[in-house]
Amino acid sequence: MSDTPDDNATVVDFDSAKSPHEHARKERRLEGLRSRFNAVLKAARPEAVNTRKNKKKKKSRKGSKGKR
Repeated sequence: MSDTPDDNATVVDFDSAKSPHEHARKERRLEGLRSRFNAVLKAARPEAVNTRKNKKKKKSRKGSKGKR
């Protein structure tokens, strides 16, 4: 073995090479957790599923005086 580096060799930082795989794995894990959570929530309380998506957020009325 020689100590001279190959001309075609490329050095890649370990963390940057690992990052996309790590991110994809975490996303798959998160989707699995979400689906299991929603399944359990739906079984426990069917009326609680997707309530946040169905409700419209109340807009605050700027300039109203309200209670003093």
